[in-house]
This record gives sequence, structure tokens and C-alpha cells, in this order.
Amino acid sequence: MPVDCGAGLVLPAATRAMVYRSEQAWKRHRRKRITGTDPARILGLSPYGSAWDVWNDKHGVRQTYSPTKLALFARGRREESRTLEDYAEATRDRVVGPLGMMMVDGPDLTSATPDSFLLARPGAVGRDGWGLGEAKSSREAWDWGPSGFVIDRWTPDAAEVVSEDYAAQVYLQLAATGLKWARLIVKIGMDDLRWYTIHADPVIQREIVQRCRSWFERCILGNETPSVDSSAACWRAQQRLWPPKEEKFIRDATAEEIALALELHRMNREKREVLPLVRNQLSDAMANADRVEWPSHNPRRPHRAQRQRTQGGGSTIRIYLTKETT
Repeated sequence: MPVDCGAGLVLPAATRAMVYRSEQAWKRHRRKRITGTDPARILGLSPYGSAWDVWNDKHGVRQTYSPTKLALFARGRREESRTLEDYAEATRDRVVGPLGMMMVDGPDLTSATPDSFLLARPGAVGRDGWGLGEAKSSREAWDWGPSGFVIDRWTPDAAEVVSEDYAAQVYLQLAATGLKWARLIVKIGMDDLRWYTIHADPVIQREIVQRCRSWFERCILGNETPSVDSSAACWRAQQRLWPPKEEKFIRDATAEEIALALELHRMNREKREVLPLVRNQLSDAMANADRVEWPSHNPRRPHRAQRQRTQGGGSTIRIYLTKETT
């Protein structure tokens, strides 16, 4: 049933729109829905996170950030308001936002958390009535195409102008609200303001929603987990999946675990970039075992893999070697 927000703004696909007073309540509701930044991570399009980040977020696994990172987040929120003000001045569109902790629930477990709603100025080409406004800040001018680009439907050429992860976010929001167009507004540096019009594309939106809902039902509502990858989010999830127990559970190692432990030991010595992937794969294979053991009679050969807690509250896997014989 459409949601009437007043002032002529109707969200055709939405089931409800709500502004939350507390961040905790807003986050609790987000965990039950597929929200804007989720599709790019679920579909492997985001450079800023993986499906494991979504899994952690929906299961309440906390992530700690450095003071520098937190300052960047705060700066981005402040920049959002300035970007929307500059856009309104440049285009004469009506801008309603930033919308803060607003959430619009749509069909198929989708929810939009738009930065703003936009009312196109009279006579605007390619836009009619209300649309969505998504504000971004960027440091790299060459990551973006020329301002004013219009995307009627998603094509490989469009990916040369607008990043796929941002496009996926916009399409999810269009699917949740039922609005016909959105503008991705990008502030580059101090005075380079660009915007890109993205029209609703039923084909790509249906594909995004169906894939994300299938994943959500399997990995959030169900007991399946994402494929093991090299992300830090995967490692954090392992700590939730296999927490330490008072009574240690020890069993014989499988052939897979022995092979992974040997590979992890080798890569740890070589400091390869793929080390986190093998570590996470070994942790996944070990499941609820705190330690796996196997016989080894050769000097300086691994003979067991064991989870260990670190002082910072996390955990790691240590590979133990046999003692050298003389």
C-alpha cells in the first residue's frame, strides 16, 4: 500500500516510513531488513566490505573503529548536509533532507534509508515529480564521469561513469520506495559538484532484490553462512560462530585441516597477502573445535592447530611444531 508523506510525496511501493528517535532502535530495525549498502556487499560489488560485513551487522557482531576512522565518518555526515545545500543552490530543485534516521520499508524485505527526497524543478528534462537524493563525497575526480550523465537503464557503459556499488544502493532504494528516479550527488574536493540521474530499471532492480532476498533468507533467517573469504569481517564472524568454551574440545585433525595448517604455516613465514583467506578457511574447517591434532614424527613439522585468545579480546590460530630432535 503506498505511503503518503504529505506535500505531494507518495512512495508507491512502500509499506511504511518512520523516523527513529534513537540510533539503537534504528539499528535494530535495520538488522531485520535489506538496506541500501547491503546489495553491493552481498553481490561482491563493494570495495568497502563483503557479505560477511552484512552477516556481522545483521547478527549484531560489533566492529571497533580507530579514532581516525570515526572522525572520517563524522566528517562524511557533516559533508552530506553541505553537499545537498550546494546541489539545491546549483539546480533549484527542492531538497528535503538530510533525513537522519529515517527508514522506508518496501516489499521483499527491502528498506531505503535515503539521504534526501528531491522535487524536480518545473520543466526539468528527464525527471518528473519526486525522486531520491543520495549524497556522496569523493577525493578522486577521475573515479567519476562527467556531471549530468543520465542512466535510463543499467549497461556496461554506465559502470564507466558511476560506481557499481553506488548504483546497486540507488536501485535498492528505488525498489523499496517505488519512485521513478534518483540522483547520485557527488562532492569532489571543495568546489567540484557532480550529479547523475538514475531512472528506475525494473529488470536490474528485480534481479538485485531477488538475489539479496535469497541470500538474506539463507544466511540471516536461516543457518547458512557466506562463503569463506579473506576479509577481516569473516574472521570476526568466526569468533561469534565458535566462541571459547570452559571445557576444551579436542579431536583428531582431518586431512583438509592438516593441509590448510601446513599452507597457513608456509604463508605465515612468507607473509603472503592470501594468508587471511587460508586462516579463515582453517577456522571454518575447525568449527567448534578449540584444537585439532595430528601425529608428526618429522622435526620442525606442524602437529596441531589451536585457537588462542588475544589480549584485545579477539582470537587467532597458532600452529605448533614438533621439537627438533638431535
